[in-house]
Amino acid sequence: MKFGKEVYEAVYITVNDLNQPSSVADRMMKCLDELSGTNPDDISDYLETILEAIQINNYRQEDEELQ
Repeated sequence: MKFGKEVYEAVYITVNDLNQPSSVADRMMKCLDELSGTNPDDISDYLETILEAIQINNYRQEDEELQ
């Protein structure tokens, strides 16, 4: 199943708004594309590849600025 342009845009905009690298959105869309054609019992490998791309340093800095 191919996702519409709106889904891609929403994912990339959200990732950008959260100050994450575009590789997070790339991995998310790749995983969604792969998952949409199958019915996997275990999606941990898909989630792991997304989690590896997420940067958390930005959030620590934002939390400190709010305090």
